[in-house]
Amino acid sequence: MEINYIIVVVFALFSAIKVRISLASASWDAESNTVKQGENLNVTCIVSDFEFMDVIRISLKNSEGQVLTLTDNKDLKLPFVNIPRYRVGFNVLNRHGYLTVSYSDIRGEDMGTLLCHKLANGDVPVEMKLHVQVPVKEIYLRQKKFYQWKRLQELETVVLRERESNELECVAVMDGGLTPTELSIVIGNEDKTQFFTASEESKIHKDQDSDLGVYYSEFKLLYSSMNPVREFNGLTITCTAIQDGFQNASTSALLRVEYSPVILCDKYEHHGKVGASVVIACEIDANPSSQLVTWMMQSFDKLEPVRLDLANISSIQTSEMVLDDYRKQVKLTIGRVEQFHFSSYHLSATNDVSTAEVTIVLLPASLELSQIPSAQDQMMHFLQQQQLPETNMAQTSGGNWILENLVILNTFVLILVILLLS
Repeated sequence: MEINYIIVVVFALFSAIKVRISLASASWDAESNTVKQGENLNVTCIVSDFEFMDVIRISLKNSEGQVLTLTDNKDLKLPFVNIPRYRVGFNVLNRHGYLTVSYSDIRGEDMGTLLCHKLANGDVPVEMKLHVQVPVKEIYLRQKKFYQWKRLQELETVVLRERESNELECVAVMDGGLTPTELSIVIGNEDKTQFFTASEESKIHKDQDSDLGVYYSEFKLLYSSMNPVREFNGLTITCTAIQDGFQNASTSALLRVEYSPVILCDKYEHHGKVGASVVIACEIDANPSSQLVTWMMQSFDKLEPVRLDLANISSIQTSEMVLDDYRKQVKLTIGRVEQFHFSSYHLSATNDVSTAEVTIVLLPASLELSQIPSAQDQMMHFLQQQQLPETNMAQTSGGNWILENLVILNTFVLILVILLLS
């Protein structure tokens, strides 16, 4: 009984050793190979304990996980048998089988994992990584408009607009192979890659240029913003793919950033004297340029358009001067200041994107905005002026009575202006 048990154990150990030897029967002459597109390469699988009827199989597992049988001994399989750059050599020496795959003018689609094993029970394939460095096949910029991507031609103008969804992407395409070492974005003369988000993907493709039709890689940089940087307007954007050992590939486009108007004035609080002239000057920056510029004046409790009268020297006059494609200077001139001119003025500028507004105040020269009394103090002062004793009014001569009331009327008008400015 014990003898039978020992025989069973010995047989099991012998079987395990035999299987283990079988598992290790194949090996590659190198663990991995990295070559550039267009180069030649020989890779050899070596199988030990090779017998006359044994078959060595080499397969290719591409980056999509597809496994294609490349050859059984010297019997090249489809589609490799129809590809001139594939050749195989087979030899047996000292009970070792040598199966060599020769590549001429290697391509990116040849990249993948080579598997080799002897077609025998229990023999597990051994792997060899094949990396192919390839140049960028094409590089381009594209823009997303109305949920669809539009590919841009070289130096085409791309429009980005404030308050809208803007997506601009640089795409570098390679037939298989390794991705670029780096993608960079230069706008004007400055590196702006940090404004972009990188991504990478591989896709199955079949086209006339592909013998295997396995896949291609896309390396992308995406810019997405609701508020594109205004300083990019008028500059050239260039996307460059940088790869060691290959010439850099690049593409460019012209940026046009459309933005709402920005109004900047030399000052927002002006002081003047009755009888003098006052000029309010502002600059408007907008793209597209402001199509509508409006001046409004605070009149009691509402805004009214300024009244222009070129024949009246004391009237308000407006003017515009174009500085460049995006900037213009606007002026409001009061030829001779009168009491009612002391008020607030509202300037608005409108283009296709939006509208901007600013407010400028005109005060008497002796009055600072911070010195204006509160509305309650102004009203109390006005009421006190209206409660003059009747005896004083009766004792006043006709001419003096009219003069005093004119003074009160002027005071009333000035107080109303101040109330509106407070």
